[in-house]
Amino acid sequence: MIDTYISYVQRHLKPKDLKVAMNVMEGMQNAASKYGLDPHQAKVAGLLHNLGAPLKSAQMVEYLMPRERKLMARIPPKLFSRGYLIGPTSANLALENLDVRELAIFDAIRGHTGLIEDTNPLTRCLLIVAILFNNENDPENKRAALAKKFYFGGNLKEAEKALHGRKADDEKLSKSGRTRIRQVSKPGIF
Repeated sequence: MIDTYISYVQRHLKPKDLKVAMNVMEGMQNAASKYGLDPHQAKVAGLLHNLGAPLKSAQMVEYLMPRERKLMARIPPKLFSRGYLIGPTSANLALENLDVRELAIFDAIRGHTGLIEDTNPLTRCLLIVAILFNNENDPENKRAALAKKFYFGGNLKEAEKALHGRKADDEKLSKSGRTRIRQVSKPGIF
């Protein structure tokens, strides 16, 4: 099955996005044993996490409206951005185009952007790995460097703290209006 998924992302993602998908897949593979994740689920979630990358924000909103009505109704319009919507978009694309029906994979991809509150280790690892590989070329990103050290050292909680910053940074985020949506129902396919 994984070969089918790899072939699909090779055909549908731009080279930069394909590189990210392959790197995140590898990072998730490495995380599987360290964090007790199912290796297949980790690998697939990593590979397919950015299937929605070719779409612009407006296209994601249009795509998600009929599929994720409850979620979209709860998201403030100021959060209708690619950074947040790529998770739910990619999860639904994986379901519809690749018939990926494992709920753990769907949830991890759907929630990895931090838009949906999710404490599942697969989702938490995918969030961190995706951030690390999207910021790996930024030597000034001290948070990412620190998070990488903790993450690959086996300390998921400290990696999350490093990425999300300490209290002062959390206050800045809350003042800027960035918030996470509590879990809402999934499409009725599961």
